[in-house]
Amino acid sequence: MSANRTSITVRLPDALVARLDAACDERVVGRNLIVTRAVEHYLDRLPPLATPEQLQAEAELAHREAQAMREADERAQHEGGGL
Repeated sequence: MSANRTSITVRLPDALVARLDAACDERVVGRNLIVTRAVEHYLDRLPPLATPEQLQAEAELAHREAQAMREADERAQHEGGGL
């Protein structure tokens, strides 16, 4: 049973193509095999993006922390002004 395949075109820097070709020659395999494995390897290790809910929670936390810092600064100014 073979997997469905889609042909794509990518542009790579000449130096990277040279490295790819050297690796293919050393291993006696085609470009497709190495590129496919490289993309799989990269995608398997790619961290997931934050969800909108996570981004909102992070923004709310940052807002609360900034507000707490402003309030602490104001208290310090009022306490220091009475000296």
